[in-house]
This record gives sequence, C-alpha cells and structure tokens, in this order.
Amino acid sequence: MKTTITLSIVILNLVLCNLWLTASAFPAMNTKVSTDPKVMKKRYETWLKRHGRHYGNREEWEVRFDIYQSNVQFIEFHNSQNHSYKLTDNKFADRTNEEFKNSYLGFLPRLRAQTNFTYHKHGDLPKSVDWRKKSVVTHVKDQGRC
Repeated sequence: MKTTITLSIVILNLVLCNLWLTASAFPAMNTKVSTDPKVMKKRYETWLKRHGRHYGNREEWEVRFDIYQSNVQFIEFHNSQNHSYKLTDNKFADRTNEEFKNSYLGFLPRLRAQTNFTYHKHGDLPKSVDWRKKSVVTHVKDQGRC
C-alpha cells in the first residue's frame, strides 16, 4: 500500500514537471505576452538579477534569452487558461526541457517490496529526540539530481 502511494506521488510529480517543461516545445502562442523586444529584455534582465544568472559570453546570453522567451510564452498561455494552478518564471526558465530532464530527472529510485522488520530492545530510549538541538540536521537544500 505504501509503495503504491509513493509511486503515485512520484508519477504525479513527474507529470506536473512535464507540464511545465513542455514550454520550449510549443511555438509562439496567442497570449498577452508583450512582443515588444525592449519589454521582454527588461523582464529577462530582472529575472537574471533575481536568480543571479551570469553567462560566459553574449552568444550564450542570446541563446538563453530565446529559451526564456519561449518558456514565458508557454507560462502566459497556461496561465490564461482556467487551470487550478499558475506557473511562473522560476529559476529554470532559461532551460530547455531536455536540459532540465538531464539535470534533475535522471534518478528514479527502484521501489522494493516491503521487508519484515524485527525490533530488538537494547535499552531504554527517549520517546523523542530533537536533532536540531544536537546540531545534526542542516537546512533544506536544493539537491539537484541527488
């Protein structure tokens, strides 16, 4: 039962990621995105600052800008529909579907059948332990492919 629920959650997350990732696969759509290059460039520059992006050269900047524009068009198209959720230009907005998949969706854990566990009492243990007070737990991190 637990394996089925876990698998369902994994599949749901993959489907939602795939919906967002399809941005670069769509051609220009009839949306309310400004076609004024100055407006889009300013939006992109703001996005670059917000996410601390820096590219090695102008050519890379141009390639990423084109990808960003395509993704923004998809985001605006999606948000113009009557969906129960909205998309935004997050830190992945300058990445293609393929780049995102290669960077973040490379590992799928093998789901194993549940095994029996036998508990052996080895002494009295506290009912709870606050691992934060013992400096064992760190802050949440973006683990990428991990």
